Amino acid sequence: MLYFISDASKPVEYISCGNLASKDGFVHPKRNIDSFVLIIVIKGTLHITQNMTNYDVRENEFILLFPDTLHYGYRQTEGELSYYWVHFYVKDPDYSIYNRGSLLRNRPIFKESTDITSTPPGKIFYFPNTGSYLWRNVHGFSSCSFLILPKGKIICPHGGATML
Repeated sequence: MLYFISDASKPVEYISCGNLASKDGFVHPKRNIDSFVLIIVIKGTLHITQNMTNYDVRENEFILLFPDTLHYGYRQTEGELSYYWVHFYVKDPDYSIYNRGSLLRNRPIFKESTDITSTPPGKIFYFPNTGSYLWRNVHGFSSCSFLILPKGKIICPHGGATML
């Protein structure tokens, strides 16, 4: 697993968002873009490769795709697939992406505990590249208007969803 770390005082810049819905046989196009992409799977399984690692992102899971990194579908979906996506830029020019080992070695704030799933103190935005979430009300999320907050939470302004 990889971890995205950024200065939380520097906001992200929204680009676009939407909902992909496919009946069967979807393959994510091959891309290398200059923005982050957060994909939140609502139904089915997205088969996607990033950094030469294959991911099967299932219902109630997310993946964070990194800028300037090739990503593509490595096989067709079977059955329905639905996911929300949001493209954004990170305004912190010093953001970092770490694997678990380098995170523990290079970020002293995480050395206090080996539990790197908890949010560190201070103004650090910390987000794993994959994970799961819990929907409280998926219908309120249909506008795809949401905030990514420190502590790894995703919330819909309409009170729709929270990732725990």
